[in-house]
Amino acid sequence: FRVDGSSMQLVASRNMPESWTEAGKAGVPLQPSYASAPSVLMGEPVQFGDVTAVAKHFSSTAVQLEGFGACLFIPIMLRSSVWGHLGF
Repeated sequence: FRVDGSSMQLVASRNMPESWTEAGKAGVPLQPSYASAPSVLMGEPVQFGDVTAVAKHFSSTAVQLEGFGACLFIPIMLRSSVWGHLGF
């Protein structure tokens, strides 16, 4: 994803469900209910071992990644600012 103002725009994806890819094409808002948002806003990696364990805190991520288990979101830096993020 690439940061674009108050949202993130999908740049590329691989082996993700079509429903997730379509939702990503619409953009992901930089809101606390998405686990990738803190990664971008703080410039720090975010990880957890089970998406269901953090569903209360990251409800939008839990819905989109149901059944995925562990997740890792890494900010992509450009000089001293966040350009985007990479999620696994």
